[in-house]
Amino acid sequence: MELLPEERNTFYQELSRKIRILILIISFFPFTLTTGFLFYRFNLTYTDKIQAHVSELVQKHTQNIDTFLSEKLGNIRHLASQLENNPVNALDLFLKTNLELLEMEYPDSFTDIGIVDGNGIQIAYEGPFNLKNADYKNAEWFQKRRTKALLYQRCLCRAKGASPFYHRCQGPYRRDRPYSQGHH
Repeated sequence: MELLPEERNTFYQELSRKIRILILIISFFPFTLTTGFLFYRFNLTYTDKIQAHVSELVQKHTQNIDTFLSEKLGNIRHLASQLENNPVNALDLFLKTNLELLEMEYPDSFTDIGIVDGNGIQIAYEGPFNLKNADYKNAEWFQKRRTKALLYQRCLCRAKGASPFYHRCQGPYRRDRPYSQGHH
């Protein structure tokens, strides 16, 4: 069976079209594979670089925050060391004067400051809240400090909206070994 010239032309055109498509697919396959591999490697490298950069930023911010809190804790420790020079009836004036100084030196850092005695009663307070004579004896932070009273002089500094944190400091004021409490 012999093909007619028209059928032959149609057959060769179809064959030619299939060969062209096959050549295009074969030529673009390595290109696509190479491009995909390069994109994958670039994405991995870029992600690693971004993660390293973000990690470094987080570490720097952590150090800045730690430095900031250490400075504020130093301020509270200094105040605690000054308590022995003040009679019990002058504690409110002492706190008011020192809170004003802290607010002038570090705006938006200190909200209030108070002194909590060994029984958990806030014996002196200065700030926007009515916390004088507040009872902290059942507060978790007070209970934790109370169980370690022999190991630490008690100095307490609390960040706004956060739980109190403690640092060993010298607080010579001894009316039943009070805590010096500063909220910042």
